[in-house]
Amino acid sequence: MGLPKQFEVVELVDYTADAGAHGFRCSISLSNELVERLDVSTVLAKFRELLTAKNGDPRYDTFRAVALRGEPAMPTMRANWRGSLTTFVEQCRMGHEGISDSGTITALTIDRVLVIGQLGFGIVQRDRKPLVVLSTHAQANFYVEPIAIRSLV
Repeated sequence: MGLPKQFEVVELVDYTADAGAHGFRCSISLSNELVERLDVSTVLAKFRELLTAKNGDPRYDTFRAVALRGEPAMPTMRANWRGSLTTFVEQCRMGHEGISDSGTITALTIDRVLVIGQLGFGIVQRDRKPLVVLSTHAQANFYVEPIAIRSLV
């Protein structure tokens, strides 16, 4: 009999108050590894810079609506969303920046650390404040991974 499989527990720390000082209008949580590796204020400032710099890019509209205006949002999901997202995740794991086709996940390098920003599952629930989760790419729970897919079906 082998040893039981182990998995990493990713702790999320609420930084909503700090994020508000940077102009965010949503709840924001950061992963424990991200907090250990980077200055939180720098992460929030760089993430806001990304969203405002991409103001003319419609691929970032959903993310901006949630993060900067606190609006619930309904992401656009293509018929082949899983294939598209799988490709995006593979690119992130290779260190590439960008945004997913659905506009719900973005990747940004800050001080040589690839930071993944994800809109929380509750973004379409009108009774909950929209959520953004920031983590390292190693700790990101991408929606195409088996544990996340189970929660979607």
